[in-house]
Amino acid sequence: SSPPRLLGAMGASRSYDSEDSLGATTITLKHGFPGSDPTLRIQVHNDLIAWESKRRTDINKLLEGHAEWWQKIRSMIEHAVEEIEFAERFVSGFAKAGIMFADSTQAVYDDKLLDDAGKPVNNSFLQNRLKKKRTAQEYSIEHQDSMVESGHSALLSSILEAQLEIAQSFRDTSTHIFEEILPELRDLRESTRAAASEYESIGDNIIAELRRSEVELKNIWDVFDAMVTGDLMEYTVHGSLHGSQHGGSLHGPGSMHNMGEGPVVSSVHAPAVKSTFRQLGNVEDGWLIEMFYRSTVTYQSAVFNIAENELGNLGKRLVGLEERRLSKLHEVLLAFVPRQKRLFSALPEQLRVVLDDLVGLRIDEETLQGIIDESIKGR
Repeated sequence: SSPPRLLGAMGASRSYDSEDSLGATTITLKHGFPGSDPTLRIQVHNDLIAWESKRRTDINKLLEGHAEWWQKIRSMIEHAVEEIEFAERFVSGFAKAGIMFADSTQAVYDDKLLDDAGKPVNNSFLQNRLKKKRTAQEYSIEHQDSMVESGHSALLSSILEAQLEIAQSFRDTSTHIFEEILPELRDLRESTRAAASEYESIGDNIIAELRRSEVELKNIWDVFDAMVTGDLMEYTVHGSLHGSQHGGSLHGPGSMHNMGEGPVVSSVHAPAVKSTFRQLGNVEDGWLIEMFYRSTVTYQSAVFNIAENELGNLGKRLVGLEERRLSKLHEVLLAFVPRQKRLFSALPEQLRVVLDDLVGLRIDEETLQGIIDESIKGR
């Protein structure tokens, strides 16, 4: 999607009464130059107040539209980073679980995973001590040939050896993931984070600049409005404008913009107005303040025009980032899933050999007597 656009072409000339004047930079007031006519000055200033009110309403809608669009884009960027981080945790977690399973299976084979009460022994030191204690005992009926050293009967020997093979398969798969697949995911995560940080900084700064332009314009309007209002109030009290102590204002056709929120008739003594006076170097010439106001309206128009282009470019860059991210993630998963499939596909074959051994095992008195005799001779 694209950020909201100004209605109409930037810089186009439109009249004050135009219904789609959002983005226009020219205003035609309903009255001509007021000259020294106080009544006409009031009418002209009221026209300007109405224009500023419409400008604020329109600019607020546009600004909030940009901000809302950017927040949606920002959430997409954050989701992209979160998804890569999750994929890394998922793959890493599977590999670590494989190592844990292999270690636990090895501990089962060595008879050191569970204590005599059947509780898991997680400390390696305690496991080794338990193994030493148990292997010191002579125990069970040994297999007649290859399994004499294990101390287990033929019923258990085949199963135990298969568990060792399975454990090694898990360990090999986990090692491959750690060495070959996870580095690719880490690189993808870092590159995605870096791009996300850059895009978020650009977008946040654009929205902040749009907000600053409106704050600056409002402050300058407040100074200008306070000056004119002060002159008009003086006329109401004294019956004369005294030639406008602040130098007057143009209040005629000129270069302006229109956007946002209802204006506030300001007092020259208000804190915000005083602050803006200081920023303007305590300028008290109404003509000069009006020039500042008009210039800032034009500047804001340019700022919004540039911002729309930059936000649009940022959206395109995000599409490129997503394409690269998903393509790389796809490549990594194509390496991970087949490896996982090979691991689990090998298990049935390993267990089939065990099952064949168990099915072919003869358990009868004559066979057992022979095994016992051989075992006695070897002690």
